[in-house]
Amino acid sequence: MQVDPIIEALIARRKASGLSREQMANIAGMSVKTYQRIERGESDLKLSQYRSILRSLHLTDLDIALDIREDRKSTRLNSSHTDI
Repeated sequence: MQVDPIIEALIARRKASGLSREQMANIAGMSVKTYQRIERGESDLKLSQYRSILRSLHLTDLDIALDIREDRKSTRLNSSHTDI
């Protein structure tokens, strides 16, 4: 199962902040189980949860959008190098 690019960006930002899943869940005000399911792609991310995670990480929608864009660019560059 492929994880949504938004979730991938949130995971990367959480890890960059040095937070565990448990810490992130507590800061964002949700259960650890719920947060784990979101990260694993087993549960849909509600807008309210997304906003809570963004606030907890001191991020905006734009930060996540730019992370996704940058990841897609690097993925395309890496795949074009393997085609040579």
